[in-house]
Amino acid sequence: MSKSPIAVNTLLMAIKMEEQAAQVYAQARAVVENPSARKMFEHLIAKEKGHKALLVKVLGKDKIFDAGAESLDAIRLALRMEEQAIEFYTRAMVGEKDPETRKTLEMLAKEEEKHRLALQDEIDTEFMKEY
Repeated sequence: MSKSPIAVNTLLMAIKMEEQAAQVYAQARAVVENPSARKMFEHLIAKEKGHKALLVKVLGKDKIFDAGAESLDAIRLALRMEEQAIEFYTRAMVGEKDPETRKTLEMLAKEEEKHRLALQDEIDTEFMKEY
């Protein structure tokens, strides 16, 4: 059974979050002087790596596409993922006060919109020829 586009995107985002958390904890471990705090960050790094491994296993347990899936299925999944990214960046911009962060989020939302349009164009030109 293939995973829904939302499930795939959720798992991919969760994997990225776990990777980022481990990176932040590694940097924190490097700056703390207290041996107990350093040990705590080492523990957290190991936990985050374990979480990532679990998520990768769940993502890879089933194929993203069932046997017999067509190109349109792949493009639709990519389209849905781009739409979710646009929504995420747009919502994140709303309350963001830091100008640099807001500008970056806006730029990313615009880039994702370009991707969405390209995917939609592919659907419109290639798969709607039959109609």
